[in-house]
Amino acid sequence: MDPTPTSEQQDPMPESMSETQPPVTEQKHKGLSTADVVAALRELGPLVSSIGIGSLILPGALGTTLIAGTFTSLGSVALVTRLGELLDPSGTARLVAIAAMVFAPFMAIATGSMLLPTYAMSFVAGVFFGSIGGGTAAMFGVTFGALVGYGWGYLLARGRVMEVIERHENASIVRTALVNRSFMQELGMVALIRVPANSPFAMTNLLMSSTGVRLWPYLLGTFAGIAPRTLFGVWLGVQAQDIAMAQSRDRTTQIVLLVLGLVIFV
Repeated sequence: MDPTPTSEQQDPMPESMSETQPPVTEQKHKGLSTADVVAALRELGPLVSSIGIGSLILPGALGTTLIAGTFTSLGSVALVTRLGELLDPSGTARLVAIAAMVFAPFMAIATGSMLLPTYAMSFVAGVFFGSIGGGTAAMFGVTFGALVGYGWGYLLARGRVMEVIERHENASIVRTALVNRSFMQELGMVALIRVPANSPFAMTNLLMSSTGVRLWPYLLGTFAGIAPRTLFGVWLGVQAQDIAMAQSRDRTTQIVLLVLGLVIFV
């Protein structure tokens, strides 16, 4: 009787396999390098690359400036509001309503054109127009701002972006998995993208419009997903204005306003 073969004799590893398959411990994920980013920007072209970079830089810089200016004018706004309510309450209410109606399309154009962030404009709406007027104006502004951003992405970036995607198999697979879905699935995807407070409005407008997300899921998903953070920004503006109206600008009030500003910034 032949002796029982050892494990090495039972399962010899082919020489070709040992040469072509490195150990698992040596297979590391390769991250996106600076060279990869530069190559992608070159492939997209100067126009699309400039729009993408601008959508990341401009809203943050201009939004911080807008919030800082709003904080410095809180005392004056509170004084004017109080005087108006004492002298002509109904006239002041009509004036605020008209101002909110003018503010809403301005917000849509500014946020949709990658100039100002939604959180800064929502805060300003709360400061000047209160809970109901500010909330209505802000929701109108962000929803139609998404429509403006969709138009810019469709006109300026979609053709070029789709050309690049079609040249890269992996990019085509990812786009198909995300976009080629049912109406409700696409709507849910857009809503989930909009919910996080750190989701950049201008950049996501550009990405979704240029990669072919359908218009109605895009609009409805934006409205549903962005509502919580937009209304929270309005609420912070209302609280800041209430504090400015209830107290003089002493040291305690300044500290409270500073904390609110930091919360909005973060």
